[in-house]
Amino acid sequence: MRAMDWKSREEVVHGWPIRVTTYSIGGRFHCHVDNVSPGAVFARASDVDRETAERTALSRAADRLAQTRRFLDDPLLKS
Repeated sequence: MRAMDWKSREEVVHGWPIRVTTYSIGGRFHCHVDNVSPGAVFARASDVDRETAERTALSRAADRLAQTRRFLDDPLLKS
């Protein structure tokens, strides 16, 4: 099987830059959300339609990012 209908976009959620990637494999849409800089995936979801998979993954991502502390004096975060 091959991934089809691949889409990727960048957004900002709770002040954090994220990338949302969605694709279809075998009749199901898979979505994963990563933090752009290191590219670590921290939320995933799959469903029969793209909108539901994205909504579920973004909801999980927003919940996790809302709990993440930011250290504003960190020079790596001041860019």
